[in-house]
Amino acid sequence: MYNELVDEFTMEQKTRYRLTGTLFLLSAGYILITLLMGDSVTESVDVPELQVDVEKIPDMPSFDEVAPESDVLEVIQELRNSVDEEGFSTENGTLFGQPVLVPLSSKSKVFSVQAASFKVVNNANNLRDKLRAAGYEAFISSMKNKEGVIIHRVAVGPLLDKKDAEQMRLSIDNEFSLEAQIMELTL
Repeated sequence: MYNELVDEFTMEQKTRYRLTGTLFLLSAGYILITLLMGDSVTESVDVPELQVDVEKIPDMPSFDEVAPESDVLEVIQELRNSVDEEGFSTENGTLFGQPVLVPLSSKSKVFSVQAASFKVVNNANNLRDKLRAAGYEAFISSMKNKEGVIIHRVAVGPLLDKKDAEQMRLSIDNEFSLEAQIMELTL
């Protein structure tokens, strides 16, 4: 039974290929014969010459008008001066582009719960992943301390209410047996 189906399928394929090949050859032959035997009639079309009034073309603006002076180079230099060779801020020690965690002040408006800090980034990644698996919005903020040691801080946030931050701190402490602390989160 199986062999009959394979033979039938193969036969249908062969027939399809033969018909396709025959149609291709007939089409190619027709085109070739038409080209060889047919009269080629070419029509010429007169196109009027393009008239351009050069005086009506507007003047190109100067480069200074199109691209005014910019302070981009100064901004780039300022940015270079604000980070060290490893990309850590010279002001607060945080790795450039990461959220900045600082101690709370009376002016703090955005909060974060720092769950723990690690010298080994894999340990920080593991805790971050556990917190995320438990439903927390966890992230890592790496910083270089005054001695030049890189610390990877695992935090949860942002939170806009200090009471919510305190509740989250207690929840993380209880769920993960940690001693979390509330920090100010800045960018």
